Amino acid sequence: MGLLSAAIFFVFPVLAVLPAVAARVYLPDLPPDTSVVPGVDDADFRALVKIRHTLVDLGLHEAMHYSFLAAGELDAFDKGDEARRLVLPNPVSADFGVMRDSLLPQLVASLGRNAARQEPVVALFELGRVFGRAADGAPCEENRLAIGVTGPFGRAETDRTRPVSNEEALLALKGVLETLAAAMHAPAVRLERADFPGFEPGWGAKVVIAGKPVGRIGLVSAAIRHNWRVNQPVAVAETTREAWTSNAAKVPSCKPVPPFPSTFRDIAFIADATVTHEKILQTIRRAAPAELAAVRLFDIYEGKSIGAGRRSLAYTLEYRSAERTLRDDEVNKMNEKVREALKAKLGVELREA
Repeated sequence: MGLLSAAIFFVFPVLAVLPAVAARVYLPDLPPDTSVVPGVDDADFRALVKIRHTLVDLGLHEAMHYSFLAAGELDAFDKGDEARRLVLPNPVSADFGVMRDSLLPQLVASLGRNAARQEPVVALFELGRVFGRAADGAPCEENRLAIGVTGPFGRAETDRTRPVSNEEALLALKGVLETLAAAMHAPAVRLERADFPGFEPGWGAKVVIAGKPVGRIGLVSAAIRHNWRVNQPVAVAETTREAWTSNAAKVPSCKPVPPFPSTFRDIAFIADATVTHEKILQTIRRAAPAELAAVRLFDIYEGKSIGAGRRSLAYTLEYRSAERTLRDDEVNKMNEKVREALKAKLGVELREA
């Protein structure tokens, strides 16, 4: 065999080198095109943003839960609403078989899980929808706001070890609602004593705004707290969302500050424990003249010295005129009229402040 016949020949392809090609895309210079849609308003969206910012500024964190849960979780707070619930025909599991008709069960569960893991302060809120059946049986839904706190909420860092009382927990949550009402330009929050399932007896109330009940507030019962071995009070509230958003876009009006000084008088008395702070304020304002600028409660005392079922209260009344400086004798007459009204209407025992 010859040398050439035994050789292996390799053939390499010749690659052509092509020149680079540059391309340009020309975009037309057109002005932005916008259109006005009549009736579109983002006031509700801005109100929700304001609610979130207000609550976060107060130290709360937003929670988000599923819209369905187990029926037993709802039963703990209100088994009487069972007929109005929306039951899923083919739930993923028994733990997610019912559409929620309240935000409280899941919010309380989140509070309990955090507290059980030694979180000293837990403060949560949720903006969400609840579902149910209307009177005619048709499915319906409602937007609500739920807030819950446990632990020494609002205290300084150096005062976290002292136990939290029921009064402190409930008043802390009430303060959150009052601050939210002021930020959203809503009417003043008023509480009316009432008992609700899932709350400690005697520690529940209706939340009333502009004379209309909009929700509930109270302390979670010990039976529910025991599920997470939480021994400290857990305060929760649930209201409609519209109670806070209806006046959010309202621009408050300003009044000039009177240039004349204020005059202060104190009223102290012993009253039956059933006489509420609200009744006292109503009586004072009805009896006082237009010069009454403010009423402040500054002392509460309960003890054996005044007897069981009674308490001592002390208020400071501020009188001020926008037209002139009030004389002492005028203020004394105004204040005496208030004192007599408290004695006649509420049966209080007046004493020296």
